[in-house]
Amino acid sequence: MMDLPEEAQGDDAELLSPEAQYEKELQELINTTLAEEREHFHSDVESFSAHEERLRLEIKTEFEEFQRRFAHGYEVLLNEVLQYGGPIETPAEEEPPPSQPRSGSSYLKP
Repeated sequence: MMDLPEEAQGDDAELLSPEAQYEKELQELINTTLAEEREHFHSDVESFSAHEERLRLEIKTEFEEFQRRFAHGYEVLLNEVLQYGGPIETPAEEEPPPSQPRSGSSYLKP
């Protein structure tokens, strides 16, 4: 198991860097998953400790791959927005005429 930085070992998550907080939460997820897995694990081929190490590596690898793909998707979207050449403007909501209720109004027209 990977040792967390000293700052990540306290209970106060506000003092952790984002990277340390991510690592702490990932380790908590892995530990919880393994605790549940231990209750239901039965194998004549693989010991639980070997299974545990394999599962730790798989979970960590999958989360890293997700993070990499997410960041790449964000970069692609950002590049498309920048290529567009300016800020994306959203049309302002027009005020309805005084005789019409606003959309989502709780009263009915006469």
